[in-house]
Amino acid sequence: MGCVVFVWRLVGSVAAAMMFSSIGQAASVHRHDGKVSINKGNGYVAVVGTINGAPGDVVMAHPGGRGEIVYSETCREPVEPGDVKTIAETPPCLGTYDAASWGMPLALGAGVGAVVYFVTKDDDKPKSP
Repeated sequence: MGCVVFVWRLVGSVAAAMMFSSIGQAASVHRHDGKVSINKGNGYVAVVGTINGAPGDVVMAHPGGRGEIVYSETCREPVEPGDVKTIAETPPCLGTYDAASWGMPLALGAGVGAVVYFVTKDDDKPKSP
């Protein structure tokens, strides 16, 4: 009985960790060329190199400016001259497989599944007639 309680607590902890880690993911804003600005709610400031952003921050590329919003190594959103883009709560490429953001939850799920299997498997063999 103690093992079953342990397994359910483990499953709950992993599920909570995965849920909270995916909420409000930060993104970084990279300036590549020209002038790129970010507004974190207090007016626009120039992006020099790279700056951290949060969901709801607005990124603008001025004429001749180019940058990108980087959610993860495999999820990047270009910001072209004249674009005004808001950093999304959920990365725009979340609908596609993003190994950088889904690899850890998938590995944790496989590990939890293996633990549940080995703790709850029934080794009893059917009795012969």
